[in-house]
Amino acid sequence: MNESTNTDFDINKVAAEFVSLNLKEIFELSADVYMGAKKGMQQKLKTIYKGYLMNVMESQKHSS
Repeated sequence: MNESTNTDFDINKVAAEFVSLNLKEIFELSADVYMGAKKGMQQKLKTIYKGYLMNVMESQKHSS
């Protein structure tokens, strides 16, 4: 390969064109990933809080 071939290829231009052509799909994928992570976190917090409340109720039962 000669030097002119290396300078003709601009990776930033290629990346910008790819993003531009696939912007809708990228946003949809990002939204899906975000919603999945959000739902997973909500479920984890519900489970942790339920366990916490069960422990509090159990502790109160034994201390009464």
